[in-house]
Amino acid sequence: MKPEEIVQILRNARDAYYNHGNSPLSDEEFDRLESELKSLEPRHPYFSAIGSETDAEEEKTTHVYPMLSANKVKNAVQLEDWMRRRLSLPEGTSFILEPKIDGISASLLYREGKLRHIATRGDGIRGKNITYIRQYLNFLPPEIPTGDISGLRDVEIRGELFLPRNFQQEEESFSGNEDTANLRSLRNMAAGLIGRKDKRSGVSAVRFLAYQIQPVGVLPSESRKLEFLKNAGFPVIPYIIATAFSEMELYFNHYMNSLREEWEFETDGLIVSVGDNSLFEEINSRWVVDHHNHYAVAIKPPPSSRISTLHQILWQVSRLGNVIPVAVFDPVVIGGATIRRATLNNLANVKALKLAGNDRLKIERANDVIPYVAENLSHTEDNPGKKYDPDLIPSQCPSCASVLEEKETHLFCSNPECPEKIIQKIFFWAQKSQMDNIAEATIRSLYDRIGVRSIRDLYRLSREDILALEGFQEKKADNFIRQMQKSRKMDFQDFIASLGIPGVQRKSLQKLGILSPSDFISFQDDSYVIGKNILEWRSIPANAELFAELVDIMEFPQNVSTTEKPGVVFTGEGPMPRKELEKKAREMGFEPSGSVTKKTAVVVTSDPQSSSSKMKKAREWEIPVKTYPEFFSS
Repeated sequence: MKPEEIVQILRNARDAYYNHGNSPLSDEEFDRLESELKSLEPRHPYFSAIGSETDAEEEKTTHVYPMLSANKVKNAVQLEDWMRRRLSLPEGTSFILEPKIDGISASLLYREGKLRHIATRGDGIRGKNITYIRQYLNFLPPEIPTGDISGLRDVEIRGELFLPRNFQQEEESFSGNEDTANLRSLRNMAAGLIGRKDKRSGVSAVRFLAYQIQPVGVLPSESRKLEFLKNAGFPVIPYIIATAFSEMELYFNHYMNSLREEWEFETDGLIVSVGDNSLFEEINSRWVVDHHNHYAVAIKPPPSSRISTLHQILWQVSRLGNVIPVAVFDPVVIGGATIRRATLNNLANVKALKLAGNDRLKIERANDVIPYVAENLSHTEDNPGKKYDPDLIPSQCPSCASVLEEKETHLFCSNPECPEKIIQKIFFWAQKSQMDNIAEATIRSLYDRIGVRSIRDLYRLSREDILALEGFQEKKADNFIRQMQKSRKMDFQDFIASLGIPGVQRKSLQKLGILSPSDFISFQDDSYVIGKNILEWRSIPANAELFAELVDIMEFPQNVSTTEKPGVVFTGEGPMPRKELEKKAREMGFEPSGSVTKKTAVVVTSDPQSSSSKMKKAREWEIPVKTYPEFFSS
């Protein structure tokens, strides 16, 4: 892929992770793409970014001190290399080792000792203001002692918001569906509770552990900082002090063998930091500080795994007609969660794993969250020549009994009237349009009892129809109708971003000039990965039908976000930082973009003779090119 294509995927993944509590990429995929980008273009501006910009409609707050992240190593050998080669510190230097909690990074601003606001990490410079949670988290000190930090007006306390493991157990007993509950990430659930606009009392289940004070030099050592935080009344992250690599290796093994399962929070590694804060500035001065500080590093563990025995394969029909296999096996506990099922993704994977009844399976959790079958040990150890059991693969759709087809890697049901396809399509839209608390069971009841056969039918339901369903009283029925009507009104770009097209977000649509239904239908540019994804999605008949059905239902507001502005693309070294360039361009009535498309009005460059990909496209499509002085003086 081209560098800009990789950047777009990475930025979309960052946005999903930091602003919405999930990511379309696993940690391994994200790290691989970052490494590929660094090899192609090591000085790309992407590496100067920190997190991801917060959503435009959310209230933002600026961090007094940027929230940078730690670089990553994959094993103890790389950790030792980081210590010896990158740090070059004297013998006896102490290090702090603490868990890398898989939660929501947050910063608490104390002004003159009093708590003023709480914010998520966001893009590292600005985050979402979540100060409203303070009334539900009574363990956050409203004031901190200022004796050890006298002279500082503003102090930021950093930490992680998370849900404890026993919250998942409570949710399982409440839902009555352990398999479904186990697939949900505690991090995602915490993000959902924090982001609620109603029923906010649920956020009281969220916990906070502090690990940092900003500015970094306010106290002489990391251990003193943690002691200060504990004495100030904060729950503090557990930690040890080590002075030798052997001690760190021993602690990492202890983490892998027991601590990882014993701690009340989920983790995705350990953070190793130089203990002496006076060394931080000198260490950072040796390297370019992009979105990482260089005095700390995260050591990431391999996925947790357990061995189990396969009982059967269930086949579930998706909204697109793909019939997805799910392995059912003896229960195993991984990362504090009891796992009984794991998706096998597609027919090709069942064949590749050569699955048969009673096979011994190695079960892992991707990012310590989503369970999957990593290996069929009965194939690799006991019988390398074995084949899959064809009796495990159905010939008829489990929902409508239609004859199944093999289509690329999937089994496929082509029946447009298949009940499960219809139910899943309607439920997919209910989730994507944020109809809160509308369960799949409700959609099934609407299908069976009311005769709902399309998303359009959903919007034709009356209050009396909902009251006819089991478990719906007047208040619940009114709420259902209110949510349904509210979901019809959506900004067009939010609507497209909710369709589930890989990598497509508001920003990418703006860059591609897709601002209306007609833009989406007429779009043909496959120059970038996002454009290819849109064209592939649109080429599937079921998707094209879904789009047409929804556009007929939705009410898109006619506001400035759907008014097309001339697009400008900056390339090469400009006279000021990129954010300042984009700000000035917007003041001039242009919409900045990172990608050149056929709708781009002008490309601004420091070198009109450049052979960059952006300039090549500008020449190929005969897009006007200006130098920076020409553009800003026009």
